[in-house]
Amino acid sequence: MRTTESMRLEDLIQRAPGSKIHYPASQAGAEVNHISDDSRQISDYSIFVLSALGRPWAGTVLQNTRALLLLESSQLKLVGDAELPAERLLVCDDLKKAQGFLASALYGHPSHSLRITGITGTNGKTSIAWLLRHLWQTRGIAWGMIGTLGVQWQGTQGLIRLQTGYTTPRAPELQAILQRMQQDGVHQVAMEASSEALDLGRLEGVQLQTAVFTNLSQDHLDHHRSMEAYYLAKRHLFDLIRPGGQAIIYAGQDTEVWNRRLIADLEGDRGRKEIAIRVLEAQHVPAAVGFPGFNRINAALALAVSQPELPMDQIQISPLTAAWPAIPGRMQKMTPNRMTPSPLFGIVDYAHTPDALERCLQAVREMKVMFLICVFGCGGDRDPGKRPLMGKVADRLADMVLICDDNPRTEDPASIRAAILSGIQTPLADVDLFQSAQMHMLPELPRSSLIFEIADRRAAIEQAVEWARTIVAGSKGPVAVVVAGKGHEDYQIYGRQKTPFSDQAVLQAALDQGI
Repeated sequence: MRTTESMRLEDLIQRAPGSKIHYPASQAGAEVNHISDDSRQISDYSIFVLSALGRPWAGTVLQNTRALLLLESSQLKLVGDAELPAERLLVCDDLKKAQGFLASALYGHPSHSLRITGITGTNGKTSIAWLLRHLWQTRGIAWGMIGTLGVQWQGTQGLIRLQTGYTTPRAPELQAILQRMQQDGVHQVAMEASSEALDLGRLEGVQLQTAVFTNLSQDHLDHHRSMEAYYLAKRHLFDLIRPGGQAIIYAGQDTEVWNRRLIADLEGDRGRKEIAIRVLEAQHVPAAVGFPGFNRINAALALAVSQPELPMDQIQISPLTAAWPAIPGRMQKMTPNRMTPSPLFGIVDYAHTPDALERCLQAVREMKVMFLICVFGCGGDRDPGKRPLMGKVADRLADMVLICDDNPRTEDPASIRAAILSGIQTPLADVDLFQSAQMHMLPELPRSSLIFEIADRRAAIEQAVEWARTIVAGSKGPVAVVVAGKGHEDYQIYGRQKTPFSDQAVLQAALDQGI
């Protein structure tokens, strides 16, 4: 994405004081209309960011364009062999900050005039963003949303949708999106802030009106290496709140110590930064929010954002919030398409961490189901430490577990499934020896998990529903099939190949079969 107007380099840097960039005097008047670390997008009027992604292409950019190169002073010796011409180098102390502040200035600092709510935490970001979208829309407020479900906004031009491939877009693209929202009359924006995006500096230069913290549990340790580093990345979101803004943190008894630590950290900073710190305790969560299986905490946090003037113990539910919208791939309930009600139903949820899977399965248990089947796997090239933990959770809370593939990516799918199974003490059952004719007896037997391994995700979902249909015959209550891990995703990745696949579509087709 590019601006419609170019800017002199000297003026651009003056408008981005946080960038702390040194540049050759001969380039003060150079025209700039674009900044990126993607060499394929670079033109004569670009600033090419020498990030880890862009560094290998420095020579190509120098040879084929008149673009300027932005790099850290510490990188000069690392790329010395490339014979980078000094007259085309912009040198900074912190590349992440410089890129973000420059991008913000280039696109006119759009976040300064928007009211942006940044949402971070291991789980709940998408749900809160979607609920805020609903609250604003029902009140006639022009809104924007950036996150796992893509980018969309409702302004003067109607509903606009974009896909960036990231939960939080890279800094230049993020600023360009915010500029488009601003120009289209958007007032409120809900933005998911992933820990990786915060660590990589994608939000530098963004001003927040509100920052929300949901929780912190194990995930992304393949990137952060430790829970401490993971926490510090999340903590940085609160450095982006502008004076007069607010921090909203959930601190119920079921939270990890990280929530309380964040509150203490922010309380210690109160004298340095003028922000309101609003803490949502468990007793503040309205009992009437949501429906069985719906995460009431996420709903309460969204309500708190939309009612900044109220103390936490006075959060109100209005007629506008009485009926929450379904969130794609988040506790999404699916039933057979038939005229008469069925005791068999399915749930599709994005739960891909131990904590999220536990909350999901516990929520389904609260629906008073008589038999619960869980189908899930774990993604490849992602935190391997959570795999046995998720297996342990499923074994404890489900009556039957089918381990299958998620997005193996470049890892061996069988190794991923084996890691999940290593956390399960119940012996693996043989699918071929298990006769569905006996399934109707299971609800009458003592509680004990049945564990199966079916690599093919489609086959696992279809088998789960087939067995569930037989179990319903002998059950005195509802039977649920939970398909966890991928949620809204409409693809599956093996190696580097992405092929169409939807948990919702496969589960719905299986539920409808034989009607």
